[in-house]
Formats: sequence, C-alpha cells, structure tokens
Amino acid sequence: MKRRNYTRRAFSLLELTLVLLLIGILGSVAAVSMFGRAEKAKIQATEMSMEVIGSAISTYILENNMAPAGVQSLVTEGYIQSGKTKDAWGQQFHYRITPEGPNEFELISLGKDPNNPQDDINYWLLNE
Repeated sequence: MKRRNYTRRAFSLLELTLVLLLIGILGSVAAVSMFGRAEKAKIQATEMSMEVIGSAISTYILENNMAPAGVQSLVTEGYIQSGKTKDAWGQQFHYRITPEGPNEFELISLGKDPNNPQDDINYWLLNE
C-alpha cells in the first residue's frame, strides 16, 4: 500500500498583505463612487421637492390671487405636507415674494454648503 504524503502549504505574509491591500483599494474606490452618487441623489431630491413647492405656490396664487406669506403657510393651508419644507441637507428652503422681479416669487435651496453660493439651487433655473 502506497502512502501519499500530503503537505499543506499556507499563504505567506506577503500574499496576505497583497490581498488585503487590493481589498482596501477596491473598497476605497467603491466608497468614493457611492459618495458622488449620494450627492447627486440629494440634488435630485431637492429639485423634486422644489418642483412640488413651486407648483403648490402657483396653485395658491391662482386660487387666492396672491402669493403665500411663506412655505409654512402652504403646509397650514394643506397645499404640501409638513415634512416637505426642507431640502435634502435639512435646510429650510428660502422663499420670498418678488413682485418687482421677473417672477412672482423666489425659491432657493442653499445646497450642501450654505456659505457657498456656487451650489445653490434656484427653482427658476431647474428646467434650463
């Protein structure tokens, strides 16, 4: 009867280090990719909320022959739900009546960074 000699070979420290390094690199690439998508999703959610609020303001104006005093009055009057008055970053939308301007009202989200006007989202520029 022949006896087989089985030897078990383990992974070397170098091989384990390389595998862990590759897993780390792949994880960081995936995290960066997901972060970019999360920001785009927040922008899209904010734009959709602004569309709803803008439509509610227009409906309010048509029904009452005047603009609402604020976004909160749209909630009180039942035009929008109470949780829809903030953007995706948790900031209140900025609304004001602008009878002297080209539009009846102004609706703006300050975006991710309230101190940076570059990332502001303006309701009237959504469909341009």
